Amino acid sequence: MTLARVGISLGDPGGIGPEVLCKALPQFAESNATFKIFCDRFFFERLANRCLWIRPFLDFAEISGKIEFSEDCTFEWNGLFGREDPLNGLFAFRSLEAAVDSALSGEITALVTAPLSKNAVEMATRSGFRGHTEYLRDRTGVEDIVMMLIAGDFRVVPVTRHIPISEVPSNLNERLIRRSVEIVALAMSRYEHLERPSIGVLALNPHAGDNGLFGTEEAMIARAVKSFEGANFEVVGPLVPDIAFIPRFRTKYDAIVGMFHDQVLIPLKMAGFDHGVNATLGLPFIRTSPDHGTGFDIAGENIADPSSMIEAISLAIRWADK
Repeated sequence: MTLARVGISLGDPGGIGPEVLCKALPQFAESNATFKIFCDRFFFERLANRCLWIRPFLDFAEISGKIEFSEDCTFEWNGLFGREDPLNGLFAFRSLEAAVDSALSGEITALVTAPLSKNAVEMATRSGFRGHTEYLRDRTGVEDIVMMLIAGDFRVVPVTRHIPISEVPSNLNERLIRRSVEIVALAMSRYEHLERPSIGVLALNPHAGDNGLFGTEEAMIARAVKSFEGANFEVVGPLVPDIAFIPRFRTKYDAIVGMFHDQVLIPLKMAGFDHGVNATLGLPFIRTSPDHGTGFDIAGENIADPSSMIEAISLAIRWADK
């Protein structure tokens, strides 16, 4: 068995990323996995001087021997919680950059990313930064990736991601739908060891278009679904979106592929916001993340719930262990 070596990018230091990480990692004291944090230990020492509840984490890191800090990742930060700041954005970006370098070199077998602020990173880099998912696609050079959100056995994927809703129809095409389904099916076989994954594909329009009365995109979706006849996985659709997430229908599928971001993320977050995980599929390495943002409104108060970070780390370990 190949044991997981999990790399962790720290996210925005003015958000709740450091807090949920410090609360989460001691939960893996009995795990065989090891961890590398892409930030130097001195950051946490300085943080512990202000937030005493960080100290037990540093003690755990020293005693357990499971955690390595990347001492060449020494980044400046503004020391303030709860606001978007370009210096903190640069910190988050450089931590992510170093973590991806490590993943591409094979030093780590899985990457967990703590939440960052897209605006803060963009203020610092002026690079057109759109988020972790797009950055990882560009850094790895892969053509097609998908963003899967997971809460227990509830798994969803949006075909289009961070674009205005008005642009969704023009960005949909049969190839993109097909590739999204293919990547999901491969991941379900590879990581979840499902012999014949079942994937539901949502319609775009109300009532699945009602035979063209409310839109014509369903014909394209139906063609994409039909093209998988004879595949070693099952694809069903176009499904009526307002019915597909009723529990007795949802559980028929190992994953549900929708056409746009909120179509699938709203039901997923309603079902499992406190323990949801974001995973990027189609990369040459495993990547997971807690399914929440920077939590600027509660940063530094020692009240952030680490459940989603714990689930993200757990999933990364499970998928990486072979």
